[in-house]
Amino acid sequence: MLGNVWEWCADWKGGFPKGSVSDPVGADWATYWVNRGGSWISSGSYCVTGNRNYGHPAFAANILGFRVTRSAEP
Repeated sequence: MLGNVWEWCADWKGGFPKGSVSDPVGADWATYWVNRGGSWISSGSYCVTGNRNYGHPAFAANILGFRVTRSAEP
């Protein structure tokens, strides 16, 4: 699924906590949202889950999107 479009994340751009953490989130609030994964126009080295980028929430382009998911819980 990586490399189709950059995917918006629910995290604001900010530093991660120090030390070892599981499923870290960014800042509580900031100017920019995080996006991950690279897009169809990116080189292969950008198309990895660990690659973080950021953009203003109002930014729109054909290289940026989101993934719809469904929870198995009722």
